[in-house]
Amino acid sequence: FLQKGCHVTSIRLVYDTNQSTGEKHFRGVAFVDLADEISFQKGLEFHQTAFLGGGRKVNVRVTKSKGELSEIVKRTEQKVADLIARSKEKKEKEKSDHGKDGENFKVG
Repeated sequence: FLQKGCHVTSIRLVYDTNQSTGEKHFRGVAFVDLADEISFQKGLEFHQTAFLGGGRKVNVRVTKSKGELSEIVKRTEQKVADLIARSKEKKEKEKSDHGKDGENFKVG
C-alpha cells in the first residue's frame, strides 16, 4: 500500500490463540486503515490481486466505524433478547395450554 502512495494510518493483523498452549497463529487476515479517500482509491487497485506472490488475494473494501459497529451490536443484542423472550412466552403458553388440556381430560 505504501508503494502505491497510500497514506496508511494503522495495520492490524488477526491471530487465533490455541486455548491449550496459548500459542498464536496468524489467520491470514489484516486490516489496513487508510487516511483519506485518495489513499482508498489507490488501495482499490489491489482488490482481488495476489498478495506477496502467494495464493491469497487482497480484498479492499470500506469497513464500519466503531460507532457503526457498536450500533450493529446493540441492534443484534436487542433482536436476540426479543427472540429469547418470545421463545420463553411460547413455552409458557404451551405449558399453560397443556395443563388446561390435562384438567379437562377424564379417564373412566
